[in-house]
Amino acid sequence: MFKHTVKRYFKDPLYITSLVLFNLLIFFILKRYQIRIYHFRDYCISAMAISPLLFTFYAFLSYEFSSKLARMKGIEILHSVSGAEGKKIVAENLLFLILTFIPTLIAFGLAYSGYSTMPGFLTRYSQHIIVALLRYLYAPTFLASLLGLILAKVKRPLAFSLIAFSTLLMSDVPNALLSSYTIGTLRLASVLDWFQLAVPNRTYYFDGVYGYFLEPSRLWILLLWFSLFLFLLIFIYGKKSTKRHITLILLAVTLLLSSARFALRAEDSILIKDNRPGSMINIREYYENLNLSESDKEQKDLDIESYQMDFSLGRYLKAKVQIHPIKPLPADADYIFTLDHHYKVTQILDQKQQPVSFIQEADHIKITPTASIDALTFTYHGGGMSRFYSNSQGMALPGYLAYYPRPGLHKPIHIKKPSALSPDANVKSLFTVHVHAPYPVFSNLPQTATNTFSGKTEELTLLGGLVEQVKDGVGSVVYGPLTEQVPTVNRQEVQQLWNTYAGLFPEAKPLNIDRSTIFFMPSTFFLAPVLNEQYVYYDDSLLAIDAQPNPSAIVSNYIKQFIPPRIML
Repeated sequence: MFKHTVKRYFKDPLYITSLVLFNLLIFFILKRYQIRIYHFRDYCISAMAISPLLFTFYAFLSYEFSSKLARMKGIEILHSVSGAEGKKIVAENLLFLILTFIPTLIAFGLAYSGYSTMPGFLTRYSQHIIVALLRYLYAPTFLASLLGLILAKVKRPLAFSLIAFSTLLMSDVPNALLSSYTIGTLRLASVLDWFQLAVPNRTYYFDGVYGYFLEPSRLWILLLWFSLFLFLLIFIYGKKSTKRHITLILLAVTLLLSSARFALRAEDSILIKDNRPGSMINIREYYENLNLSESDKEQKDLDIESYQMDFSLGRYLKAKVQIHPIKPLPADADYIFTLDHHYKVTQILDQKQQPVSFIQEADHIKITPTASIDALTFTYHGGGMSRFYSNSQGMALPGYLAYYPRPGLHKPIHIKKPSALSPDANVKSLFTVHVHAPYPVFSNLPQTATNTFSGKTEELTLLGGLVEQVKDGVGSVVYGPLTEQVPTVNRQEVQQLWNTYAGLFPEAKPLNIDRSTIFFMPSTFFLAPVLNEQYVYYDDSLLAIDAQPNPSAIVSNYIKQFIPPRIML
């Protein structure tokens, strides 16, 4: 039956011509992208964005091809042969399984032929790109062909209308237009997520550390729609038999399971950039408008001797953090800790593993121990939709973010001015950190084993995902190769520039990054930076939000922190 189906397709000049011309069009579109777009990462995003066009064409093509026999009365012949109609649909499925791969092959070929910086074929970066192209180009295109086969018995006006409507639903257009709207307590974005097969937020800053959207929810939604379409195909065309009933039951179970899993994980993506509440578009407003009362600011910070941390990355961050204050905490007093509101504390234990009562409100935790405290163990989880992401695909947790409990009451983003006059500028704690993640993680602390770190520092930074650490003189640079940044900074030039201006700012701590770990922070951070976040300076590290960090920017941003606002204006 398959050979007959192939012959039937290629004997018709209309089908051959339309297929060739359409894929030539795709080639010229992608070739134009290749010529005009400098970075291969942005080329891949543009290539994925054409999936609604592919969806429309292949849905129409499979519908026209599969329904042709019915229009020519040839379906009556198939009905006279037991099981022939089902075999016809299987053969057409196999044919379109091959034909729908052509655009993905074109996109992949142009990526590797046109960009000298494209990663090696067998590297994990290349594997990530291949999976992304299969997910956002090939899978929706093949689903479109299944939709056409399902509609083969439907009259053209209705079939064409359903295909057009399906194309609109699977694109990112509805979410872009309607994500901020609600009906009662129902958010439209949560409903539209069930249909979005195309790459979301295609105008977003590409994050070379996080990569393309490949969270588990993006794969569950594929399984959901494949299960549904296969169920409909077998239900419509399958020959009635015990085998058919068993297959339908298995597909129904798969459909229910994938639906349940997607319902639980629909917002796993922490890089959502539409207008829904809590998305990255709205996150800056929260942090900038957060104010602490004067009475709150009188809360004295505790000095922490050491932190022991165990982080597990899956759907979100699961954390167990033990802190040891330098001095025991007396009983029957209130103590405040700062922890970003994206994290939910489930338990706090004392040194005897006894529960400690606590109240968590917004970004702060208040405990009132009934006995003296030598150690506290916080168990919490979260990460949510935030540019400070932490899940199975990547983590970007800068030291100035309260992603682990900080003593005292502060804003969750707390960037200290690197002043030589600040009494707490050199307070350092001993950290022992274990990170369980399916990707490499790097820190400003010395690495003692894979994803394990130990040492003293002011604040802990963790960056993981599609990242590398390269030596840069006596220091190092942590960056994402997919960003195509050059992982080096002229540290000698930084020192020379600083020496030129140092005398004008006696209150500033001397700028010395010779031995620092320089983190090229993810480009997602560009979207909503807060004050002084572009460059954050520590004794052992520098966190840079810049397309290409350079000595001039490093020194000028350092100096700006010590210039009064009136002078800067």
